[in-house]
Amino acid sequence: MPKPRLSREESRQQTRERLLTAAAQVFAERGFNGASVEDVAEAAGYSKGAVYSNFASKEDLFLALIDQYLAVEIEKLGDGLDLAVWEAEFERELTENRTLNLLTIEFFLYAMRHESAREKLAQRYRRAYEVLAHLLETHYRTTQTPMPMPPNHLAWVITSFGTGLFLQTCVDPVAAPKGLYRAGLNQLLHGPEGALSGDSIDPSTRVHG
Repeated sequence: MPKPRLSREESRQQTRERLLTAAAQVFAERGFNGASVEDVAEAAGYSKGAVYSNFASKEDLFLALIDQYLAVEIEKLGDGLDLAVWEAEFERELTENRTLNLLTIEFFLYAMRHESAREKLAQRYRRAYEVLAHLLETHYRTTQTPMPMPPNHLAWVITSFGTGLFLQTCVDPVAAPKGLYRAGLNQLLHGPEGALSGDSIDPSTRVHG
């Protein structure tokens, strides 16, 4: 029995998904600056015109990948502050998602030099900060505990802490003590008095090795 024919919208969506899959592979292999629209089209088995009919530019193609990544990361946050879950996700950032995170950092540097890309990237992270800030505000209100700072400020600090630790660990993967992310996050969220006794840094062990 022949497969049902795809509608125009379904066909377009399928093409878009294949292009994004190919783009992720090509960017991972060549970097954002080293990859071209032609490379992505060839990897996906389409013409360059197919890329431009779905994405205005290489910038927009990469931003669509970031949209996918942020959507997954926001979903992983869940509806509570489970530090064990957050720590496990951070470990995955260093392993499974390492290439995409490095590409995102590369795009950050590109965006700093290109105003249109900078604003598009900033808009996406503003939305992510809003989601995280709402989660934090709900948690502190539900648990009736004092917030160390306004929720939007705390969202920025938590994100910056994770990004900075990721970069430092990529440069020197054997230097960071095991448990540093969870212990630091706990201090940010609860302060010295509210920190959980089990969330401490083990100076004798490292993140990797």
